[in-house]
Amino acid sequence: MEKPAVSVLMPVYNGLPYLTEALDSLLDQTFQDFEIVAVNDGSTDGSAEVLATYASRDERVVVVTNEENIGLPRSLNKGLEKCRAALVARADADDRYRKDRLEKQVAFLDAHPEVGLLSCWVQKIKADGEFFSLVRFPTEDGEIRVRELFVNSFSHPGVMFRRDLVRGVGGYDPEYWTSEDADLWARIRPLMKSANLAEPLIFYRKHEGSMMRTRGSEGEKLSLSVRQRLLSEYLGRPLSIDETRGAVMTFRASQGVTRDDVKVGMAVIKNVHHEIREREEPSTLRSFEAEAISSYMRLAKVFKISAPALSYALVTSAFSMHPRQALAAVANHTAALTNLLSRTRFKRTIRH
Repeated sequence: MEKPAVSVLMPVYNGLPYLTEALDSLLDQTFQDFEIVAVNDGSTDGSAEVLATYASRDERVVVVTNEENIGLPRSLNKGLEKCRAALVARADADDRYRKDRLEKQVAFLDAHPEVGLLSCWVQKIKADGEFFSLVRFPTEDGEIRVRELFVNSFSHPGVMFRRDLVRGVGGYDPEYWTSEDADLWARIRPLMKSANLAEPLIFYRKHEGSMMRTRGSEGEKLSLSVRQRLLSEYLGRPLSIDETRGAVMTFRASQGVTRDDVKVGMAVIKNVHHEIREREEPSTLRSFEAEAISSYMRLAKVFKISAPALSYALVTSAFSMHPRQALAAVANHTAALTNLLSRTRFKRTIRH
């Protein structure tokens, strides 16, 4: 087989019963100039036999076998070494892919040589394939860069990247076993732009056997360390892990966020907001404000009984960011939150 235009990099660990569906959705792509580099990471469920069958039927399927399980980052690096194409598309063994996924992504990257990392929106599906939610990521580089300070803004199995770019930064770092993707994106961001296509090109399956890793406290700190690094660089000062946790949990309105998290997080988010106003495009500012305000309003609802003063502070902070967007957010929440708003007596000319 001649050198393909795209290498699809798929790690496989006990991929049954969804592996065949994933492979079929890739082999049925409208764009056909590709290879699939499937890394069998010590599967024990029959995945090896399925991969061997597909490889015997289609020369585009290349199987790399790990005699024992070595984990996702190392498996990805091992597969990346085998990828022959200039463009690498990630795929997981339990998801499905829209048949024009590769065509759409190749066309975009060909038209935008400044973009090195591209993903897409995600349609989540249940184990039986039923649709249940659509995940919309920001599409523009500036909005993505700001959001990445707090939360991953790419679907890893929906990513297509330039192979030499990723190889040039050393590939995936096995030390980041809970966030190998976020760490890689953080190392790529100074070098090239990124983007998301505003279309759900991947059907991401949620099921009991999904590739989810138990993080624990050390794993959580490791994941937060990526955001700590990015926030510290953006603000020009070192942030503690507690500041980072507060900012991330508050921006995401995460379940389990504490009062102390919110108090610390609001201070960091205020600093980031100031920097965005000074440095970024208006569209990036509005995107950040919309997400932060929505999270503040959700948290105000959470704390309205247990910590009314904190709830009050969240609402007033939301209105200080952008009154019109804050009013829109209030409309999406409960009457109790509206009553809290009326007590703030927060009066300010609404910006246009």
